[in-house]
Amino acid sequence: MRYILTILISIIICSWNTIYAEQITVHGRITQDTTWQGNIWVIDNVTVSAGVTLRIMPGTKILFKHYRGYKEPNKRLRIDVLGGNLIAEGTPDFPIYFTSDSDRPQNGDWSMIHIENSDNTRFKYCVIEFAQQGLNIWHSNPLITNSVIRWNNWEGLYFESYSQPIIENCQIYENGYNGLAAEQFNSITIKQSEFYRNGTNGIHIDASTAEIIQCNVHSNLANGISVDDNGLLKIYGCRIYDNMDCAIGYGEGENIVELSNTVLDYQKICGNFKNISSTIYPIEHIEVGFSPDNSHSLNYIPGDKDLDRYRYVYPDYDVTRKVLKKIGEGLGLTWSLTFDGTYLWTATLDGKVYKIAPNNGDIIKIYNTSLVQPWGMTFDGNFLWIVDFAQKKLFKFDPNSGRILDSFETPDPVGGCKGITWDGDYLYLLSWTHPAIYKLDTSGNLLKTIDLKNGGGGGITWDGNYFWVSDSTKILKYDKEGNLVGWIYSASEGTWDLAWDGEYLWASQRTNENWNDAKIFQIQVLNDSLTKTIPEITINGQIGNPNFNYQQPITISISLIPFGMENIEADWWIVAKTPFGVFFYSYFQNKWDSNITTAYQGKLQYISDLDLFTINQLPVGNYTIYFGVDTSRDGNITFEQLFYDYIEFIITD
Repeated sequence: MRYILTILISIIICSWNTIYAEQITVHGRITQDTTWQGNIWVIDNVTVSAGVTLRIMPGTKILFKHYRGYKEPNKRLRIDVLGGNLIAEGTPDFPIYFTSDSDRPQNGDWSMIHIENSDNTRFKYCVIEFAQQGLNIWHSNPLITNSVIRWNNWEGLYFESYSQPIIENCQIYENGYNGLAAEQFNSITIKQSEFYRNGTNGIHIDASTAEIIQCNVHSNLANGISVDDNGLLKIYGCRIYDNMDCAIGYGEGENIVELSNTVLDYQKICGNFKNISSTIYPIEHIEVGFSPDNSHSLNYIPGDKDLDRYRYVYPDYDVTRKVLKKIGEGLGLTWSLTFDGTYLWTATLDGKVYKIAPNNGDIIKIYNTSLVQPWGMTFDGNFLWIVDFAQKKLFKFDPNSGRILDSFETPDPVGGCKGITWDGDYLYLLSWTHPAIYKLDTSGNLLKTIDLKNGGGGGITWDGNYFWVSDSTKILKYDKEGNLVGWIYSASEGTWDLAWDGEYLWASQRTNENWNDAKIFQIQVLNDSLTKTIPEITINGQIGNPNFNYQQPITISISLIPFGMENIEADWWIVAKTPFGVFFYSYFQNKWDSNITTAYQGKLQYISDLDLFTINQLPVGNYTIYFGVDTSRDGNITFEQLFYDYIEFIITD
């Protein structure tokens, strides 16, 4: 026992500031033309202001401080270019890297590069890797050439709303969703680029136009190229082969596909197309002009259920909420959700509407509809109301017959709406492009716009007194004037829609879009107060239930966010449940004890990623380590005032 306790009290306190003191660090708003060169550590979000150019010189490495939790989403860092320009032009010998700062990087370590309203952004000889989404571009016209975009959670390249990019001589591979996606009225030109081993489609065109010239699109886990929602594809001299589904897949609407001199290698085109003549022919190999560093290769496609280390689904319990049930396995991504007093209703990617038993997820009824993107539904006591994001319309739907009875345009004809709820008298639609709720009567007349003072966008429901609105990794609680009155954490990445059954929240969760797991969660609200304390404990920077070899060092770290409770006196607790007993850790005495003892007694304060101790050569078995605080400060665990988090792990031989 003495040997075990000696192992447990080996402490390594590590200061992040000391590690980075000698490095060039950046954060905050850039308000004048700026040049980056060398190794640049991004330690907080960076915003490039309107009219300002951020220029990145050849050979520069942009290293984002990595974050792998879910309770502080702002710590997953990003660069926002809002009306300015980002010019990142490397050379074949000195490419530019946008990457994680971890010595063991993984997909999702940082957020994205977001470009909005930019006319002169350029990427040349760049590598963008290990983000949630590589490039996220709205209303902009970037030039992207000779670049590699890989190992990102979602899309490598994502274009939204009236963008006109040119992509040339690029390789886009091993991204979790589409290699490239363009949604809502973009005009895309792609030349001599390669899209392969992406988690869904190589290229996805939705309500947009794409001209694809001499590209190789292969080995993607869905279609090579997909077109949806009245999209237009013009494909010249491409090679499309070895994709899991179709060479070209078709979604909803009147999609137009024109082909010239395209080699399919026996893959089928799953819809109508027109052959056209041209003098453009396929090329065998795509050259980006340099060889990127592969020393941290993922060796899997993000979303791999066995190998991916990213946490798509959060723990079932935290201080704010508890997941009671998960249903809907096999439905795929469910875009909308409501409760009719007895049953749940949802809608899926293919426009089908489902009536589901909430107790076990059994499907009671299925309706095939003409809906394209049913991004929200509600029940008014007699009828379903379904908002279609793509058609920018609200539909009145008979749940008994499956017939659409009426329709009218949503209040925002450009940005669209996502999410709808009913308060017993009126309909409330949630805007997609800005945080606002539109109050409507059942004839579609706009009665009021409620601005949400603390953001939000996605799903919405009404619980009889308040709105619940999804936002990033939180579900926000608002009154009817748009004032934030509470919040809880989401149960997974991406909350698409919400419902209220009279006692519990239901959430349609994205988890990972490519998984057929149960995505409809029943959630008990535990503490939605604006004033609460959020502890978090991680192991080697991870949340979840990892396994470790007994020779592998593991570092336990804690964070504490005292929302409105700063400086309150509290007992702090660190407790280890081990195969050989339960032990309490005393921080200042640097020891573990089988007797109940506090780790610390003192005021609550913000702590970010404090490394408590590093352990190795633990005996084989199951372990749980708890970190909590209670606001009684009496040396006893007062459960009524306790906020805690825990992590489970297994030591193997």
